Amino acid sequence: MIYDYNHPAYKEARRLAISRSGGWCQFCGLTKAEEAHHWRGYKAGHYKTEAETTSDDLIALCRGCHKIATTIREGYKRARTDKLIEYENLLRRQDKELKERQERLRRIETELIQREEYIEEEIESAIEERKSEEWEEIEEVKRELGIDFNSIMSR
Repeated sequence: MIYDYNHPAYKEARRLAISRSGGWCQFCGLTKAEEAHHWRGYKAGHYKTEAETTSDDLIALCRGCHKIATTIREGYKRARTDKLIEYENLLRRQDKELKERQERLRRIETELIQREEYIEEEIESAIEERKSEEWEEIEEVKRELGIDFNSIMSR
């Protein structure tokens, strides 16, 4: 959108801003003010519309100071944009690192579950083996003693 500096409402706001300053630059105070600079009413990269702009949104400046003020604002916007880009890149890197860590944790969790299942199977197998060995020992003792527990239990 191109700002219409010839809009009647803007021209009146500009005239009032210069009049309010006594016709002098409000930045340096040494030179006659010929221009008006938006110092308020500028948000999210856009000025108020020409019809909405009031003298309170403007500051009376000479041409040199107006160039300085505009350069400062543009530099600030660029610096702010650069900082936002830098911050977004940082967030992307951190998000990537977080996803990589989450994936590593999922792999570790899967490995731990597999190890736990293996250990449980080994324990069960060892218990079954031990039971079998104990039964074999009992059977051997029974044979050595010549005892038939089944006939004793049936009595």
